[in-house]
Amino acid sequence: MVVVAERQTSSAAGWSRRTAAFSLVLLLTVLVGHQLDLVETPVFL
Repeated sequence: MVVVAERQTSSAAGWSRRTAAFSLVLLLTVLVGHQLDLVETPVFL
């Protein structure tokens, strides 16, 4: 039987994953809102 050790991850890596997931949800929300004209494009863009 082969024993495979799990790789340890830092707490910063966990927060990085959470931040990335939040950013993805926020991006999708804004894209859908913009597509449905719920969000206006700022003039400076």
